[in-house]
Amino acid sequence: MTDLAVDTGNVVDRYRIEEVIGHGATARVLRVKHLHLGSVHALKVLTIFGSGIRERLMQEGQAQAQLRHPNVVSVTDVIDLDGNPALVMEYIDGPSLDQLLGQHRLTLDQTHEIALGILHGVAAAHEAGLVHRDLKPANVLLDKSPTGLLIPKVADFGLVKLIASDGMSASRTATGATMGTPAYMAPEQFQDSASVDLRADIFSLGAILYELVTGQRCFNGRTVLDTLTAVASGEYEPVTKHAPGLPPHMVRAIEGCLMVEPEQRIQDVPTLMKLWLGVKETHDAPPARWDGAMLAKVRRVSLDGDTSHTGETGSEFTFAMPLEPPPGGYPSQYEALAKA
Repeated sequence: MTDLAVDTGNVVDRYRIEEVIGHGATARVLRVKHLHLGSVHALKVLTIFGSGIRERLMQEGQAQAQLRHPNVVSVTDVIDLDGNPALVMEYIDGPSLDQLLGQHRLTLDQTHEIALGILHGVAAAHEAGLVHRDLKPANVLLDKSPTGLLIPKVADFGLVKLIASDGMSASRTATGATMGTPAYMAPEQFQDSASVDLRADIFSLGAILYELVTGQRCFNGRTVLDTLTAVASGEYEPVTKHAPGLPPHMVRAIEGCLMVEPEQRIQDVPTLMKLWLGVKETHDAPPARWDGAMLAKVRRVSLDGDTSHTGETGSEFTFAMPLEPPPGGYPSQYEALAKA
């Protein structure tokens, strides 16, 4: 692929390139507009090629495509660009968290709002059996809502690792490969990468939360080796040195994430969220207004007008309809959609 292929104004598949909005070591992110729908998207294209790089990009797309969550950047399509995959993603009209932190010291309310959004996004990934492995402020994008709020969205699942339901790793990363960003990596990521599980992301969340509340990096050595040494030994300045007024439960939450040994660390995001919120007791959530088992028994109205459905117990459910059909009969769901 030549640089000309991604120049402003060029057409790639069904999208016209508007501008380059990001550039990394292996890929470039473009803002593009759909030629027919007029919708705006982000397009991630490779700048370095090789089977391993292509595989990582596809792994990123597959992971984000299955995570339908408001705090995760969505991937909606993959297109071919000169024989290489390119990801079509949700366009985020806002800065990354590291850009925000580089220019502003956040209030406690702002910190709390952003922290909860990040935690919800990572929890969704973990529930799907995914370990992000590269959580850091640069990989949290801040979308601007119509009401003026910033909505955190976790991005860049290029280093994602799948943890199977039996706890065994299903990652395709080479054994012993160190993956992640030094200042936010859990010690086990560079000491024993094969053992990495969901708790590695918990450590990274602790480093992010530390930076959110203090405005300082938790581990910030002069060299990469200095940083890794500090991470491995768990040496960082106390949270209260830079944020003396922080509520004690938030301090405990951050410190609980940053334990060197995974077994001593907070074990999952729900527990972390409770500590962050200062919740001492847990209660079962009230039943949802719509029960999933009930909804699973309901099917769409068929085109032949059959509206009945027999449940597992043999009882019959019907959609309520007038006794007399309107002139010409009932329109099908597709005809109704076409007239909307």
